[in-house]
Amino acid sequence: MKYKTKSREELIEELEAMRQQIAELKAAEAMRKNTAEEEIYRKKLRSIVEIAEEVFHEINQPMQAILGYTDLLLINTSIDNPTHDKLATIKKQTIRMSNVTKKLIKIKNYEFQDY
Repeated sequence: MKYKTKSREELIEELEAMRQQIAELKAAEAMRKNTAEEEIYRKKLRSIVEIAEEVFHEINQPMQAILGYTDLLLINTSIDNPTHDKLATIKKQTIRMSNVTKKLIKIKNYEFQDY
């Protein structure tokens, strides 16, 4: 055996070097695994963002129709008519929903936080 010609100190040094190599290999493997997991996470997140953009677009189209018809009804409804306030509320809330979807469409990155 080749170890019989080496001193105890030399064997300990070699063993320590092997332990260091193992630790470095484990760290490299963990980093590789994290990088692969992060790439999968980014791809999933991108898919979610694309789906959300499409959903917001689909939601926005009916809201624009509601706003258009509400404006037409408001034009043809006198202010003293009880329906006028209800139409104004519909318009106000529809604009509010539209603003929310516009903000959501602008989201490109997500960050999870512990609360």
